[in-house]
This record gives sequence, structure tokens and C-alpha cells, in this order.
Amino acid sequence: MARLQVLVAVLVEGDAAIEVQAFRRALGDRRLERIAPHVTLAPPSAVAEADVETVIGRLHRAARRETPFTLPLGPPASFVPIAPTVHLPVEDDRGRLAALQRHVAGPPLRAQRRSFVPHVTLVAGQQPERIAAACALLAGYRGLLEVSRLSLLVRPPGPGGWRTLDDVDLDGVRTVGVGPLSVELATGTVVGPVATSWGLQRTDGRDPARSVSPVEPAGTGVESARAGAGPDSADLVVTARREGAVVGSATGRTDAEQPLVMVDAGSRHQGIGTQLVREWQFRRRWRAATSVRLRPSISR
Repeated sequence: MARLQVLVAVLVEGDAAIEVQAFRRALGDRRLERIAPHVTLAPPSAVAEADVETVIGRLHRAARRETPFTLPLGPPASFVPIAPTVHLPVEDDRGRLAALQRHVAGPPLRAQRRSFVPHVTLVAGQQPERIAAACALLAGYRGLLEVSRLSLLVRPPGPGGWRTLDDVDLDGVRTVGVGPLSVELATGTVVGPVATSWGLQRTDGRDPARSVSPVEPAGTGVESARAGAGPDSADLVVTARREGAVVGSATGRTDAEQPLVMVDAGSRHQGIGTQLVREWQFRRRWRAATSVRLRPSISR
């Protein structure tokens, strides 16, 4: 059975992402183009493809527990002599990020060998004098980390970098309906690996009950995962799951009026398309309002 290299992270977004990328470039980070700036919650692990949905399910349960929040970022520090890094510490005084980390960790993901210390790496493998100089030069930096989404990153075989395989917004998961027809709706920025590999039947976003032409499979989740996808993306995706299985998705840009809706052929005429459109419209407004509320305050 094929195994994937995955890790769970909070990607740095907004102004902080621009600043961190500038620091990484100036410090000569060799991984600049291979992975987006992030806080690692679960370290790189070799996971069987069949177990990926287990990891995604754990992210969804964690996302139900927490709403978006911000944390102070910086000033630069180093893990010398344990590791020759320059990084930005994350102040997590109330332990909210640590709680998220505990909820997403566990088999089939590899256990962390050291205690969780939230940070954003700027560069690794540097000489002591360069580390000291970098920390001194950037000593005045203070930023904000917006913790609004959990991301599952994958490293495809070959020379390419890490990509977003799936993600979920904090407070972006809810269940609608009751009994055997209930579905879980989860909001993120990418269409997950199952939905992209299935030949879901397309419906018109303006009329979710009306069938249009079927869509060919879009390829495997690894192939279709977008390089550099993350919180700065304007894409809005709502995925519907029933008993852990993907049954539909609504995808569109936040500046669009209607999403593209796909529903599994075996789950049609059950109102899933309508629920997806309503949730997509609601989350588009909710995401815009949250981005305004999130920036001014710092959660300590």
C-alpha cells in the first residue's frame, strides 16, 4: 500500500506571511520555495493512503472545538545548541495552540520526540555567528499569528515541495440534518483528496437540484493539491461528508456569487446540493466578517 509523507500545520497568513517570507529570503532559507511558512502541529509522518481520512477526521474534530484567534509572534530566537535555527517563537500563554496540537496528534501520525514548542522557522543549519547576527538584527520584530485554519500538507514523490492536501477552518465544521440523512459540512480552501479523485456529478450552483453534465475524475488528491495553497487563497470550499465518506463539495472564489457544486451520484436528490450552496454563501460572509474581527486583538 502506498504511503504519503504528511504533516499537520497552521500556515502563516496575512501580513505576517509576507514579513516571514522576506526574512526567510534574506537569511538564505533553502526551503523557501519548498514549504510555506508555518507552525508544525504534527511532524512529517509516512501515512498509508487509506489512513489519510483518519487524519482529516481528527482535524475536523479539533476544528469543532476552537474558534479563530491570534497570538503574538517573535522576536527571533534560536534552538542552539539543540538545533542551529533562527525562528519566531509563538506566545501561547493560554495554551490554545497547544490544545489544538494535542487534538490533532496521534496515530497514524508520528509522535513528537520533544515537547511542543510553537514556532515559525526562518532558517536552519546556520553557523553560530550568523544565528547571533540574525537574532540581533531582527530583535525588534513583533508580529501576529492568525490561527484560523488547520492544514494537512503532503510532500509528493520527486523534487517538488510540500503542498496543501486538505484543510479545515476553525469553527468551520457543523452537522446539518438528523438521522441517516445528516451530513457534516466542513469549510476550507482546497478540495480534499477524496473529492478530487471521485467523478462527482456536477450540479448548477443556482439550482442545486438540477443535474448538469457529469465531471471526469480530477486525478489523485496529491496531483491536484495546489502548491502554496493556504489561508491567503481566495478559494472557499465546503465539503459534505456522511459517516466519514465525501458525498459532495461546493467550490468557488469569495468574490463570486455562486459556487460550483458536485454531489456523489449515489447521494443525489437528498438536499445535499442545497445545503452546500447555503453553507458556502454563509461561510463566505462569515469569513469576511472574521477577517475583520481577527486582526485588531491578541489572544493571550
